[in-house]
Amino acid sequence: NKAVAMDTCEKGQLTSSMVDDVFYIVKKCIGRALSSSSIDCLCAMINHSITELESEFREILGHKLRVGFPATPFQDFQRGVTSAVSLMQSSLQQGKFDPKGIESTDEAKQSFLVTLNNVEACSENIMTLKKTLESDCSELLSQSFGGE
Repeated sequence: NKAVAMDTCEKGQLTSSMVDDVFYIVKKCIGRALSSSSIDCLCAMINHSITELESEFREILGHKLRVGFPATPFQDFQRGVTSAVSLMQSSLQQGKFDPKGIESTDEAKQSFLVTLNNVEACSENIMTLKKTLESDCSELLSQSFGGE
């Protein structure tokens, strides 16, 4: 959750920081479980990591994709009007004005494209993680059976 909350996308970057942060944490946790040489600990951490990636993280990316790519100026105008109305209503209720809710077409397109790139980067990271785990687990098992 913290990696998602701290998500940033530098100008000119194709992905946001969220992907690197999330997979860094997952790799660190699984690596620590692996270094314990406990199969139960490793299985529990792998299962927990899969659950987090499949549920919360996938839902965050899915939501960003469902927001979609602004296809026409009319849709952008309609979203802008809806955002402006919501913003004005909340401003009147709270007594303050904060224009952060209104996105331009370019910002919406950039956000959508970054999310698509994030999904691709996640797929690549998952494949890399799988290969690394297969290698590390076979090494751990060969050490376990070789030492007995």
